[in-house]
Parts: sequence; structure tokens; C-alpha cells
Amino acid sequence: MNGIGSEDGDPPRRELTPEARSACAVGRERLIQHVRAEFLKCLYTPSICPVKNCQSPPKCKAAFLPTISKLCLWDTSDGDMHVLETPVDVASEFCKECRSKVLLPFFEETVRKLWNALPTFFDLPHWDELVDLDV
Repeated sequence: MNGIGSEDGDPPRRELTPEARSACAVGRERLIQHVRAEFLKCLYTPSICPVKNCQSPPKCKAAFLPTISKLCLWDTSDGDMHVLETPVDVASEFCKECRSKVLLPFFEETVRKLWNALPTFFDLPHWDELVDLDV
């Protein structure tokens, strides 16, 4: 397991074993399922949008379900996890009140839950039990 050297003379990279690659693929799929499950919860509570002080209730209400549905069905074939970033393009469809009181807090909470559960997707112990390794 010498790894692969680069053309510019960098030290060789280590390749993952087939078992490790499999664990990464399974963990990625678990992560995707977790994110989708969190978004689906939002679909079952459409009453959270528009908020009380919404500046454009018809627009925000009309945008809510299609936006969350789109996030639940995001294409993961390219390996991109962009759905976990603050959805500026998605958030722009909502008024300032709905964006700041519903959409952005929801994303922040989803990412926080995801980060806390991340090791478990890869069959690792919880963050408290992980050991800092010098590699």
C-alpha cells in the first residue's frame, strides 16, 4: 500500500481499502437519508410558513412546499452536498421575515443535527468518544 505519487513530486497518497471505500459510500448514503428526513419533517408542518409578520404571505406560502420538496429530491449523483449550505438561491424566494424566522433557522438546525450525528453515519462512536489521532 505505497499509494500513488503525484507528477510534481508530492509524497504518495494512501488509497482506501475496499472496506473503507464501502464504509464511506454507506455513510454518505446514510447522511443523505438523514438530510432528506429532516427536510421531510418540514413538509408535514406547512403551517410554519408564512410567519406572523410575513411581508408577502401569498408568495411565501406558495414557495414553501415546492422549495422543501425540491430540497428533499436534490440530485446527489454528482457527489455534491451543496444542499447543506445556506440556500441563498432558495431563501431569496421568501420575504425577510420568513427567511429569518423559518427558513434559515431550519437550515442551521438541520446542519447542527447533521454535524452532531455525522460519526454515527460511518459507524463511528459519537464525537465525545472519538479520539484525536495524529496522522
